[in-house]
Amino acid sequence: MLTSREIARLAQLRRSKKERAKSGHLAIFGIDEVRELGPRLDIVQIFATDKALLEGAPKAPHHLCPKDRWRQLSGLETERGIGMEVRFTPPAMGRPERLVVCDGISDPGNLGTIIRTARAFGYEGLICLEETADPFGDKALRASKGQALFMPVAKSFDFTGYTKIAADSRGGPLEKCIGPLACILGNEGRGIRPELLEGAKKVGITMQNGVESLNVAVAAAILLHAL
Repeated sequence: MLTSREIARLAQLRRSKKERAKSGHLAIFGIDEVRELGPRLDIVQIFATDKALLEGAPKAPHHLCPKDRWRQLSGLETERGIGMEVRFTPPAMGRPERLVVCDGISDPGNLGTIIRTARAFGYEGLICLEETADPFGDKALRASKGQALFMPVAKSFDFTGYTKIAADSRGGPLEKCIGPLACILGNEGRGIRPELLEGAKKVGITMQNGVESLNVAVAAAILLHAL
C-alpha cells in the first residue's frame, strides 16, 4: 500500500515541472497508457486503487492506493484508477524531415492533442517556443495519451533548409511541399509572432457559414494531415 508520504511525493511529481526536471521521473495515469506504453518505458512502480486494475499491467513493483486518496494522487475526479511512475529522458532532437513548431500554445490540452496528432501523421520533432505549455505536464500528457514521451522536443531550432508553413487565417491554399518541413502553429489568441512569419508560406483553411476560426488543435489536425 502506498504511504501518505509516497502519495504526496507522486502528487507533487504530477504538478511540478521543477520536480520532474530534478528527479528525471514522470507520473502517468490511465489504463491504456500503463498497458500499452508501459512496456516501452523504464517503469519505477505501478499503482492502482484495486487489484483488478493491475491485471495485465507490465512487470514492475505494484502498489495499491487507498481509494479516498486517489483524487489527491491523480488529480482526477474519480476514486478509481491506475498510473505509473517512470524514469524519463526525452529523445534527442536531430533534424527530422517533419517538424511541428508551437509558438506560445498555452493550453496544455491543445498542446497534447497537437502532439498526438503529429505523432499519428509521422512528425518526428516538436519545437516549443516561449510561452508554450510543458509537453510533459499532467494535462498535456493526458491529452497526448503519453505520445509526448516519444517525441523529440526542443526550445529552439535552426530552420535553415526547411520550408516553413504557417497556419494563418489570411493564408492561401496549400501547395505541394518537398524536402524538410516545419509547420508553425500560433498562440490561441495572438497567433504567430511576426518574426516567425518571415520567409514562411501562409496557409489558411477555407471555412463557411460565418465561422471565422477553429480551435488550434483542430486546425493543426487538418493542416498536418493535408501536409
